[in-house]
Amino acid sequence: MKSLRWLLALLGPALGLIVAFVGAVLFTHALTRLCPPDLLVSGVCTAAWYPAAEQAAYALAAGLGSFAFVGLPARTAPDYPVEVAWIALLAGGVFAALFVWQAGSELIPALLAALVGGGVAAGQALRRAARGEPGADLK
Repeated sequence: MKSLRWLLALLGPALGLIVAFVGAVLFTHALTRLCPPDLLVSGVCTAAWYPAAEQAAYALAAGLGSFAFVGLPARTAPDYPVEVAWIALLAGGVFAALFVWQAGSELIPALLAALVGGGVAAGQALRRAARGEPGADLK
C-alpha cells in the first residue's frame, strides 16, 4: 500500500499541471464565448475588457493547478507529507518561473497566483501535521 501511495505522490504534480493547462483553456474559452459577436475577429476577442480578464483566467488556472501540484502529493505521501509539500512547492516554483521566463513577463500575475496556491497547499500540510492528523507527521 505504501508503494502505491508513493506512486500517487509522484503522479500528483502531473495532475496539477493538467489542472492548470485544462483550466486555462476552459477559462479562456468561456471568456471568448462571453465576447460580443461584433468584437470577435478571427476567433480573437477585441473587447477592451478581454486582456485583463484573460490574465485573470490564467492566474486562476495557475493558482488552482499549483494548489493541486503541491497538495496532491502531500495528501497521498504515506510519510513526510510536510517535506513532500515543500519539495513540490520548490519544484513547482522553479517550473513556473522558467515557464514565465520563456513565455514572457505578461504571465507574472499567473506566477504569483501559482506561488500563492502552492503556498496555501503547503500551509495546509503543515497545519495537518501540527494537529497530528494520521499520515501528517512532523519528522
